[in-house]
Amino acid sequence: MNSRLRIHFLFWGIYFLWVVYLQVITLSGLDPSYSFSGRIAETISIVFLFLLPKFFVAYFVLVFPLKRALVAKKITGSHVLQITGIFIVGVLCYRAIAVYIVYPYVMKANVSEIIFISQPGFVTAFLDIVVPVSLLSSFEFYRISMDGKVRESRLEREKLQSELSFLKAQTNPHFLFNTLSNIYGLTKNLAPKAADAVDRLSALLRFMLLRIRTENNFYSGREEIYGRLY
Repeated sequence: MNSRLRIHFLFWGIYFLWVVYLQVITLSGLDPSYSFSGRIAETISIVFLFLLPKFFVAYFVLVFPLKRALVAKKITGSHVLQITGIFIVGVLCYRAIAVYIVYPYVMKANVSEIIFISQPGFVTAFLDIVVPVSLLSSFEFYRISMDGKVRESRLEREKLQSELSFLKAQTNPHFLFNTLSNIYGLTKNLAPKAADAVDRLSALLRFMLLRIRTENNFYSGREEIYGRLY
């Protein structure tokens, strides 16, 4: 099980327990004789049934319009219409579960005065769905954003590694350093500044070759030494 799947399971587990707690408080307020231990099956059934449309909306939004929008790095009108349509279907499913399953069969309530098309009912359904979907979408947005930055950083490092490897392949180090050493010896007395520049170039090339050979990250102790020299 990868870390992303574990985080999703953890999120829904915590959310489920939180909603159960809120459901207990709500039912206790409606019915003073309510006891969680005596009606645990009813309480958990209500929470679970209302989770179904939330799952539907959350993962349809994540898999289709939101993921495409994040990949494209912009939200178009088509994405907005898809998200709106998914939410409408989710709210209708939520309302249908409430009116035709939860109230008559789980809560044993009198449904003679309960109607499917109800503005308060639709608003409640929307708010109950939008909270977990927004939280989960925010997490996915952050994860995809961080994955993109890590990928870009890795590509940059691989590109630099390839360039350094190419430089090493094209240049014989011993011949190059011997030549630089000879140039340094010839210019040391006649042109001290030129000799100093040759010495710095030699140090730079040695550093680059050392960094190619190391398997550690690019910010090793050698870089700190080089930074102090320059």
